[in-house]
Amino acid sequence: MHFNLNTAAMLVQIVHVTQYTSTPFDTDFSSITSQYTRSIKMSRAEVDLQTSVKKACSLDEVPPKRKHVRACIVYTWDHKNSRAFWNAVKIQPLQSDEVQLFKALIMIHKVLQEGHPNTLKDAFRNRDFLSSLATVFPSRGTAYGRLINQYDKFLLQKLDFHRNNPGFNGMFEYEEYISLRAVNDPNEGYESVLQLMDLQDSINDLQKLIFATIHQTPNNLCKVSALVPLIAESYGIYKFCTSMLRALHSQLGADEALTVLYERFDSQHFMLRDFYTDCHAIKFLTSLITIPRLSSDPPDLVGIDENGNRTNDRSQANTPAELSSQPTASIEVPRGPPPPVDSIFLQQTGIFDQQQEEQQRIQQELELKRQQQLQAQLQQQQLFDQQQQDQQRRFMEEQQYLQQQQTQQQQSRVAELEHDLLMFKNQYDNDQSLLAQYDNRVKSLESEMTNLNNNATQQLASKDELNNNLQEQINNWTKKYESLAKLYSQLRQEHLNLLSKFKKIQQKINSAQESILKKEKLEKDIKSKNVELADLIRERDRARLDLDRLRSSKDMEIEKLSSELHLLKEEANQSGKVQSMNMTTLISRHEKELEEMKQKLADREKKLNALGDSDLNEKLKDKEMELEITQESLETALKELAISKNDQDDVMNAQIDQIILENIDKLRRLIDIFLNNNIKRIQESKHELSSQMQAGNQSATPEYLLSIIELCSDTATDFASAFNGFLVDGKASYGDDDSGYSAIVSTSSELTSAVNDLVINAKGLSRLMQNEETLLVLVSKVLNSTESYFSGLKSEVLGKLADEDDKVDKVIDSNLQVQQDLQEVGSLVESLRSKNGVSLKSSNLDAMVEDEMERAANTVNSASQFLTNLLQNPNIKGVDVEVHEAILSAAMAVTKAVSILITAATESQREIVSKGRGNQTRTEYYKKNNRWTEGLISASKAVAGATNVLIQTADGVIRDDCQQEQLIVASNEVAASTAQLVAASRVKANFVSKTQDNLETASGSVSRACKELVGQVQRYLTRADETQNDVDLSKLTPYEGKTLEMEQQVQILKLENTLASARKRLGEIRKHGYADDLSDNES
Repeated sequence: MHFNLNTAAMLVQIVHVTQYTSTPFDTDFSSITSQYTRSIKMSRAEVDLQTSVKKACSLDEVPPKRKHVRACIVYTWDHKNSRAFWNAVKIQPLQSDEVQLFKALIMIHKVLQEGHPNTLKDAFRNRDFLSSLATVFPSRGTAYGRLINQYDKFLLQKLDFHRNNPGFNGMFEYEEYISLRAVNDPNEGYESVLQLMDLQDSINDLQKLIFATIHQTPNNLCKVSALVPLIAESYGIYKFCTSMLRALHSQLGADEALTVLYERFDSQHFMLRDFYTDCHAIKFLTSLITIPRLSSDPPDLVGIDENGNRTNDRSQANTPAELSSQPTASIEVPRGPPPPVDSIFLQQTGIFDQQQEEQQRIQQELELKRQQQLQAQLQQQQLFDQQQQDQQRRFMEEQQYLQQQQTQQQQSRVAELEHDLLMFKNQYDNDQSLLAQYDNRVKSLESEMTNLNNNATQQLASKDELNNNLQEQINNWTKKYESLAKLYSQLRQEHLNLLSKFKKIQQKINSAQESILKKEKLEKDIKSKNVELADLIRERDRARLDLDRLRSSKDMEIEKLSSELHLLKEEANQSGKVQSMNMTTLISRHEKELEEMKQKLADREKKLNALGDSDLNEKLKDKEMELEITQESLETALKELAISKNDQDDVMNAQIDQIILENIDKLRRLIDIFLNNNIKRIQESKHELSSQMQAGNQSATPEYLLSIIELCSDTATDFASAFNGFLVDGKASYGDDDSGYSAIVSTSSELTSAVNDLVINAKGLSRLMQNEETLLVLVSKVLNSTESYFSGLKSEVLGKLADEDDKVDKVIDSNLQVQQDLQEVGSLVESLRSKNGVSLKSSNLDAMVEDEMERAANTVNSASQFLTNLLQNPNIKGVDVEVHEAILSAAMAVTKAVSILITAATESQREIVSKGRGNQTRTEYYKKNNRWTEGLISASKAVAGATNVLIQTADGVIRDDCQQEQLIVASNEVAASTAQLVAASRVKANFVSKTQDNLETASGSVSRACKELVGQVQRYLTRADETQNDVDLSKLTPYEGKTLEMEQQVQILKLENTLASARKRLGEIRKHGYADDLSDNES
């Protein structure tokens, strides 16, 4: 077969598809300084890249913005790779929202198309991650789930094609391909065309699914935007297949193997024509890109010959040969050349005549054959015309039959439709009756949907807050990585200057080893002291057990003697005076024996108490001293190790690293000790939670408990950050004075203390709930997750994980579990807040807090002025003048102490906000820490309310309208409310804060003033009781004394029963109050 020069050049450029392999990009760093500068720029570029990826994959159901996707593409061309892009995609929460995941697939597709060629190679390495995205949402669920599954399969097929055919770029540009390839193997070209057509079929399936799901949701632009890269890619494949098939046809001719490709190409042509026609109907697509228009018929795939004429090999290969209806021209047989002139003279005349006759005979035979051929052609033409007529006749018969069949079908269809119409009329009547029922049901469902939307809004708000915290952690990690890069460059610069310090480092290492040996020895001593302390505690418990047994035996003897005494009294009533005298002596003797036994029992108790308290206290003090010495030795050893770490030399890296690793193992064991100690404290908190002897903080409020929960959440996150920093830094943080292990110890201890406070306050608050077990079960889950948190971070557990990323993931997962349990507790406590709770919807929270603190201060000042005026009131002069003046003086001391405390609390919260808000405004800081703000405002209101109650009660006592016991209750309420205010400030207090110290001092003053007031009232009550019970016991007979004693015991029992009933009644009142608040909120 012949073809022109253009076709030959095109064939040379097309084939050899699989021989091209891209060369990896080789970065040449000229010097360490240029490397450092480039790392800084890369860090900034990666941060911008992460921001662009996050914005492109937002939660809004809108198309990804072109500028964000363009930034990702430009990054791959600037840095010649896409590793940072894939890392940014992986950290996005794609598993949480299907719209976000679908937008991420669109972004990945565009980056693969338009990004640097190395982007495809990086995508091969992340194929497993891309494959996992298809399993996030079920393919049989929502529309997005099916789209995500189909889109992910298409991207995986695209990656496999580029791996097998590295000569193709992401957009399948034919000009780019022919500039790279130049081979002449048609088999490889045939295989490439097949793979391209398979990829074209995948595009067809995906676009059909997109069009099928467009009208299932109101927001369709996000789905329609996925068609943009599909249009560009499908048209690139279409042009490529067209050029490849023409080249193969030019090289192979009418080969039967190409027939399958031609048929498949024609079907794909019509599919693409329909696809592009549907896309033209969408204005959004026409405004973004230019959509190609395909002709109604497939393009001609035949080649071009040397003369510029198209060959008909494809038509000849696909249709049988037909005879032409035109007569053929006469066939002329070329005559042979005449013989030479010289030979004519040599031949005889007879030979020449014979040749003429032979030539005439041949001419006649040829004419006869021509006539036969013409006759055969005429017969074939007649046969062909007859076949055409028969075919036309059969076609007409089939058309008539089809028309008759359609007419019958239409008549039967009309009858069916009439029948269906009657059925539908009957069903319409039934449906109208059901519509009323459905309307009522819809209204109830709408109310339920409103409640569900409110709950979802709250959950989204908490999730946004968690995302912000995670973003802050990511920024902190980025800063840490930058500082590590700076530290690495400095170490490289100082390498040549540290060779002379080898001997000094060796000496310091030896001294560090000696310090470590001393530390180990001290640890062994601590363990032995712990064993001794445990033995002493067991002895103390054994002595207390003996004391309890002795008390029980003595109580039995006392009961026995009391019964005998009762019998003797009965006998004394029946006997005479003589027997009465004898009985009196016998009773006195038994009473003396009883007194002696009581005296012995009291002496025994004093000895046991003295023995247990003094010895144990001394040994505990010795134990604390030893622990302090051990801690100082340990800190000294750590500082020496840190100094040796700063002076290390690369020549001794192997030896120093070995020693540091050993010391890190010891530090990990030390951290395990602290973790075990925290686990024991958590277990003790569990015991307190289940113990009936621990009543908890009876003054706890939901707002204060929410602030404690927020503190637990923040502390758990700080602990996770510190532990992850310790894991990631490893040896780099070993010599740092402010290293990770010290933060681990402090944050873990703070977390344990915060959880203990959560248990105490939650148990106190649960007494006021109708179903107190609900809150206790959730708090128990928090304790279990916290214990698992600590136990899962021990070295023996983390040692089983080989990869550092797995260890970091372990810490993050444990922290997330704790956060989820705390969120459940917070949701329950949030529902307990009363209807008069604090509303944080105001736009000026700063003014609200200031006004609340100022209102509390004004209330206390007014109370103090009221007491001053009351003390100067001449109407209180009377019988109890001294008592009233003492009570009023003590109440004034309380109000002054509370006033100082309010001032200190105001200064403390201002310092907390000024140091903690950073670039935020004060209002933004209050809104971010909303639970702490609620607790602070609630505590301020409680202080003001308790102070008012105290003043009114004091006034009532002076006027004899209230009892003195009410004043004790009011004083205790003031002390509890001020303690709540101090605790709320302590949640966010800064370390070593002078204002917080002043607040703690003021709190102590309030407590002492309240105790003094209670003491004054109790002394007054004691004096009044002594006046009423002024009986000379020396003049009583033994019988009268015993009778009086029994009467007092009976009165004690009555009072105890009354006290138990009153406490039970108080609990019911508080529960009822919370139940009313909750019902008001629900209504």
